[in-house]
Amino acid sequence: LFLQRYKQQRMQQMQKETHSQATLVRHISRDDWKSKVNATSMDTWVVVTMTDTFSKNVVIQELHQIARQYDTSILHLLTIEATDAIPNWPTDRVPCMFAYRDGIKQHEWITSQRGDFPSRDRLEILFQQWGIL
Repeated sequence: LFLQRYKQQRMQQMQKETHSQATLVRHISRDDWKSKVNATSMDTWVVVTMTDTFSKNVVIQELHQIARQYDTSILHLLTIEATDAIPNWPTDRVPCMFAYRDGIKQHEWITSQRGDFPSRDRLEILFQQWGIL
């Protein structure tokens, strides 16, 4: 009887984990912007981070740490190559983040030095200040 209950509880737990709507970090292209940023931000916060090859790995690592903690009903995290998003965007201003809600850019963070990106702890504070979390 004990093993049967344990098995049933464990199966329910695994199903919850499988169906969890954990936020993921997704990469988009310029063609995806309207549907993945503007339209999605009508229902939830969308944070888009523009990257380049110099900053991409650090950005994705930090965003994944945040993503594991929050549900997609609260937050969508996206990345896009800066040259794809805005062709003449200055490389010394990459990475940068833009937070959208209701189809409109609400907040932005732009690096003060090429390649610098906030840690997971700093991102969490920033998102709290912006009213996202």
